[in-house]
Amino acid sequence: MYSKGIVRWVPFILIFIIQPYVLYYLLRSFNVNPDYLLAACALSCLIIGLSFGYYGSYQEDIDFQERGKQTKAVVYKKWYSIKKNSEWLLKCKYVVDGTGYSTFSETDKKNIYKIGDTLTVIYIEEYPQKCRIKELN
Repeated sequence: MYSKGIVRWVPFILIFIIQPYVLYYLLRSFNVNPDYLLAACALSCLIIGLSFGYYGSYQEDIDFQERGKQTKAVVYKKWYSIKKNSEWLLKCKYVVDGTGYSTFSETDKKNIYKIGDTLTVIYIEEYPQKCRIKELN
């Protein structure tokens, strides 16, 4: 689930390239109406893709509950985003086993944290890049 490098793209390649290709030729061999071939392939990508995304989110929640470790992190960047949803965002730095990591941009809904504040990060022990800021969840 938490692979690195090219391996993390394998599920997406299977779902959005290999699976529709195989399904298309399989349905074509059964003489399915050509008008329905592309629709069936697109629908299968949608169903399998959404299912995989939902499962990944569910599994991630379980991993954080069962294998999550906590450490302290320091807010090192904060800014106001004026894109689709105007909101305050922040990033934190933390250290696990002597290696430094950074969180992704997280939303500070109440705008109560500032650069230099110490927050708690929950991370997956086997994959420390996967983290959540405890105070923002």
